Amino acid sequence: MKKTFYKILIIGTVLLTANAVISCNDDEFQSESNDPMRMFTPLSLSAENFETETKVTWSPSLYTNNIDETYTTEVSSDSLFTNPKDIILTKKTDSAGVVITDQEIPVRKNFFIRVKTNAYENRPESHWSVSKRIKIIGIQILHPIYDPNILENQATVSWDVTSGVTELRFQAYTQVSGQDPVYVGDPIVSQITSSEAAAGLKTTKGLNPSTRYTVEIYKGNTSVGSQNFTTKSSTSYSIIANSGDDLITLINNAKDGDIIGLNPGKYDSGDKLFTINAKKISLIGISGNPEDTKVSFKEFTLNDTGAGLHLKNIELDGSANTADYLINLTSSSSNGAKANFANVLIENCVVSNVKTSAFRANRGPNSGYVMDKFEIKHSFFKNFLASSYGFLHLDKLVFNEVNIENSTFTEVGDLFIRYRESITTPSANATINVNNCTINSFGQSSSFPLLDNNNVPIKANFTNNIIANSPRVGGSLSSNNLIRLATSSTAVFTFNNFYNLTNGKAADLQKLVFPTGVTSTNNQENALNWTNTTIDFTLPVNSPLRTASSTGAAIGDPRWWN
Repeated sequence: MKKTFYKILIIGTVLLTANAVISCNDDEFQSESNDPMRMFTPLSLSAENFETETKVTWSPSLYTNNIDETYTTEVSSDSLFTNPKDIILTKKTDSAGVVITDQEIPVRKNFFIRVKTNAYENRPESHWSVSKRIKIIGIQILHPIYDPNILENQATVSWDVTSGVTELRFQAYTQVSGQDPVYVGDPIVSQITSSEAAAGLKTTKGLNPSTRYTVEIYKGNTSVGSQNFTTKSSTSYSIIANSGDDLITLINNAKDGDIIGLNPGKYDSGDKLFTINAKKISLIGISGNPEDTKVSFKEFTLNDTGAGLHLKNIELDGSANTADYLINLTSSSSNGAKANFANVLIENCVVSNVKTSAFRANRGPNSGYVMDKFEIKHSFFKNFLASSYGFLHLDKLVFNEVNIENSTFTEVGDLFIRYRESITTPSANATINVNNCTINSFGQSSSFPLLDNNNVPIKANFTNNIIANSPRVGGSLSSNNLIRLATSSTAVFTFNNFYNLTNGKAADLQKLVFPTGVTSTNNQENALNWTNTTIDFTLPVNSPLRTASSTGAAIGDPRWWN
């Protein structure tokens, strides 16, 4: 059959018609010589994505003012719509728009929508429009997963208590940077019991180590929350101890690099020191929960080159054995020998009841004690006496990094960090980073209660912290400066909250301030109801501190966010 073309002449002011014609395919204007013209294809698709729905609109089909045209939309996981099996939803509408809800398609997943104008009377249907990407954002009741709650084969997740939640689904995936995730295998489904639903908390076992997961919480068939996490790698223990075992002997007999796993229970050193001579060991609670694995200690002594320590998943209590220090650096020849120590890492521990200091490093010859890194992560330190030592007493130590993050410190000594004694050959890279910490009730009689740095060049960074209540009850400070800096040191304070930081002098009460040279930006001074006896630092639901960080999230120790 012979085809003819309808020709549109662009004359005078008929510009709108011209523009519409230019936007259409040539086929729109083709017809059999005796056949009616095809319906025009809808153009200008746009989408707005919300928590529970996506709204899609388009420009109405041309020349439909006096007719009741209808449209058909299709939703597919394939942008080209090549496989009918990928089409998961078809909807018909009599308006130039459609609403797709979370009851119709999965949330938090990318889909594509296309639309056509349906046939009207004797006019054939239009061609399909170009597809548009859509994604329902989804309700979010799942909390960010607290890192210590992720183990090698299990995870504990929490959520805003919501009626009707039914299950958790854990989906393993791999992902190349910049690309969509590739899901691996079937999801692990974990049913939520009534007691778990009421508590808003559930532990799921049976996960694989070193694996990325997306966990979603469901209310019936609808996902109402999602978080991503990666399980920890497997740990191979060199030695496994049981409650009541003699840790002194086990540590003495351990070799360099040994990992000692502690089964839940109680361990006690009595009046003896844990002495680690020229080797690095790890002491790790196997359960991952410091509340069920308790070590009563007097001191961990790291002695001579190579000595290092990793403490993880343990409650460490110094009260019964009158602990002076958590960790004390020493060396041969009555501390006269130089020593190059291995690193120290304290991770997911609860440490309490120490008389003097958490870390004493001021023994040895000048510049004679060296350590690359000292780190504290996801730990809780409390009830340290206000001695003349710093909580971290770094004097004389040549170090590259001190990293303190995601931890809480309350009632922790006379001053927080002390690094003021002259060192003949300090590290050119000495950096102290304090990030996402909650620091409460510190300082007593020494000046500069947060950081006393005099004579030794460092770079100090305090970011996303809550720092409150200095000095401790009954304390009085001779200076009105929160920190002291050596001439060649730098300090940057960003996205912190300060509360009730004063010199403690009733007759002349002054707020603590920064000395000249400190960079201070995006810090706040929101009031808190914390005191020296506060143990629960959970942020109020509507606290501005929940959105005060450098990323728009909460500040302080993440354990208090949920």
